[in-house]
This record gives sequence, structure tokens and C-alpha cells, in this order.
Amino acid sequence: MKKWLTALLGGAAALAMSFPAFAAEDPATVLDRVSAKADTLDSMDSRVGMHIVLLPDEQDVQSGLRMDMDMTMKMDGVVTGDLRYLTEAAVSTLGVTAYSVSFYEDGYVYTDTDGLKLKYPMDLEAVMESASGMDFASELESSYMKNITLSEINGVRVLGYEMDTAQMNALMGEIMGSLAGTQVIPGASAEMAADISFREIRGSYILTDDDYYSYANMYMVYDMKLMDQDLTCIILMEMNVNNPGQEITLTLPSTEGYQELAGYYDAMLADLDVEEQ
Repeated sequence: MKKWLTALLGGAAALAMSFPAFAAEDPATVLDRVSAKADTLDSMDSRVGMHIVLLPDEQDVQSGLRMDMDMTMKMDGVVTGDLRYLTEAAVSTLGVTAYSVSFYEDGYVYTDTDGLKLKYPMDLEAVMESASGMDFASELESSYMKNITLSEINGVRVLGYEMDTAQMNALMGEIMGSLAGTQVIPGASAEMAADISFREIRGSYILTDDDYYSYANMYMVYDMKLMDQDLTCIILMEMNVNNPGQEITLTLPSTEGYQELAGYYDAMLADLDVEEQ
């Protein structure tokens, strides 16, 4: 389901109120239909919340490094070409909150983080085309699930799933291999994926009458190795989609005042050389 993968909803109390009003529908068929429908979206207006905890060496959750993000995201030209996006985010960690605006236009990513304006080239459309050959959205297809449920809560359909982590670990190797040589993840390779092992991925969608999702949520736990350090990462991600399936109006900020990222770091290194002399 391309860039807007995510999902989970309801607690035990809410689930207790659910009832199978459409038991004849196969949950796997519905999931594949929702995934295929999302792949046709050319634009999206959404708000994403993410909570991340990094735990070194199986430490208690309370002692882990925490990061919280609240972000609005608008994208258009996803299917038709001329890709553009605009994000506004607040990221908090260690008691410090940073605010940033990022957008993509004409082959450049522009970022403004607390007043520091930088830009760098990236051909996102070529990356997306390459990734689509690997079927980037396939992790949300029913064949990658070990459990899928479909229920109704207060007249609204809720589609829940739990992914097969063994298949997801294999898929991660394919994805990282497909990104080798691109700018998305520097140094990406199939070997890099060997340092990531999924423990649990589950979530759910709230569906509209025409099989788009208006809310999605995902809970993910995986182990990873970073600079010879064993870490466990816990992620909870939520997304609200405004008017799913409808076109949006996307107005990007001015590109004036942004400096090249490479030039910025070259200037920093030059200043350090001067100070050392």
C-alpha cells in the first residue's frame, strides 16, 4: 500500500461491542481490495503520530530512549507522476522538541529545521518506480498475513491483521536490496537487512463504505544491530486520512533561501580546519 502503510484500532471494551454483520465477506479478500484501492490513490492528506522506544540489551521499557512525532503530510502526483509532498512535523526526544518543514519538488528535497534551510537532490520518482518492481506494497497483501479479522463496531467496518514475521524478514532483504545504490538509505543492501529481525507486526484499519481507509494504526516490535549494539525497537504508529479518495490542493512553500546540503557541510569542515590551525 505504498507510502501509507499502517493500522490497529479499538481496545477490549470496544471489541466486545463488535458483531459480525457481514460474516459472508472474507477478511483476506477485503484486505486485498483495500490494498489495491490504496494503490490507485494519486494524492493524500493525512496526519501521522508515531511513538518509538529503543531498548539496549533488553532493558526495561521505562529506561529506553523515547521519541514522539506528530506530523501532517500531503502528497500528490503519486500515480500520475510529478511527485510532490509537504510535511510539517514536531519531533520530541530527551525533553527537546524540534520543528521542521520538508517538501519535495522538481528533484529536490527541501528541509527547514528550526530555521536551518537545506536542500539536496533526490529522484524520488525513480526510486518509487524501482521499488514498485519489487512490489513494495506486498507486505499488506493477505498472503503476508497469518491472521486477518473483519468486524463491525458501531456500524463501522474494522479490518485487523497480524503479519507473518518470517515472511516480513525475507521481504526486508528484498526491499533493502532493491534500494542498493539509491539515495533513500545510504549503503542499503540485502546484507543490512540481516541485522533486522521482526518479532511482531499487527494493526487495523477503519474502512469507508467505498473501501478506502480513514484511520490506520500499526504496532511493531523488531530487534536490530546498530554499530555492534543490540537494540529492540518498539513502534506505535497512527494515521488519520482526511477525505480519502478525494483530490487535494497542495501548495508548496517558496524554495528561496535554501542552501545545498553538500555546500553547507563543506563550509562547516572548512571552519573546523581554520579553528585547528
